Amino acid sequence: MKNMVVSYFILKSATIQVLDCAKPYAYDEKLDLRVSLTEDLSLWELDGYLFLDEFQKKFGLQLPDTAYGYVCPPELEGNFVQKLVGNLIFALAIPFLLIYPFLPERKETTKQKIKQNFNRLTLGDLAASLAVGYFVKRELVNIELPK
Repeated sequence: MKNMVVSYFILKSATIQVLDCAKPYAYDEKLDLRVSLTEDLSLWELDGYLFLDEFQKKFGLQLPDTAYGYVCPPELEGNFVQKLVGNLIFALAIPFLLIYPFLPERKETTKQKIKQNFNRLTLGDLAASLAVGYFVKRELVNIELPK
């Protein structure tokens, strides 16, 4: 997907609108564009669907099914063989899990953080979508600064 260029003022206006829309769900959470709907605001499944429906109605923006996929919990089902293999791998990984906290150089690289952020829906994604006019991840939007 190609990067889009959005004016700073349009993106700022969209950001303010999205943060205002998310305020009722924040409780004690400090809102910024890195806030995740699922991990930070705990809007899983029906709660997430209702929030996204309200977002669509309020701003007149049509979100695709992929946006709704971000608020679905990961699938935990599996057959007997998959569970057996998973338990075996976990048993073999226990020594590594016990040693891992003591290993030096456990810092995440910037690419890992971007990849991790790309797999979740944030308020920044919704602000970028509102500014562009259709659903887009914020990593794909470039800000055009005024001259």
